[in-house]
Amino acid sequence: MTDCRQTYTIGITEWCALAAEGSAPPVTIFLEGNSMMPLIRRGKDPVTIAALQRPLRIGDVVLITTGADRYVVHRVWKINAATIRTLGDNCVNPDPWIPQECVLGQAILYSRNNVKHRLDTTAARLWGRAWMAVFPLRKCCIQLKSIVRRYYRKLFRSHG
Repeated sequence: MTDCRQTYTIGITEWCALAAEGSAPPVTIFLEGNSMMPLIRRGKDPVTIAALQRPLRIGDVVLITTGADRYVVHRVWKINAATIRTLGDNCVNPDPWIPQECVLGQAILYSRNNVKHRLDTTAARLWGRAWMAVFPLRKCCIQLKSIVRRYYRKLFRSHG
């Protein structure tokens, strides 16, 4: 039996043009930063991005462009008529408001240890909303962790 699935290589510019037309195939990528930890680990958990099929909702994980060939995968935090604000799950500051046209696609799943997890379900979106609801507490924890790490390094560098 032959496998009919084919793999194609496509540049981000071409994929974005197809996504704008609504005809882009889903693309699987690895993230380069830690902004979506603990949900998505940098370089370890492949994420599948698809062209938008419906209006954005709070809690969606989306691929956005911030200009100058810079692309970011973050969660939709706030929405108004023409703009959105996103926030990485591991970030202490939300991204600036951007036009909704800057959203290139939606993350529909990620894989961890060869197990696929859907991101485009109501349950996944609700989990994202709950994670964002604890943002003030999470922000304090991330900042505290950073302070502890800094003093720990200073303490052991000065005595080592």
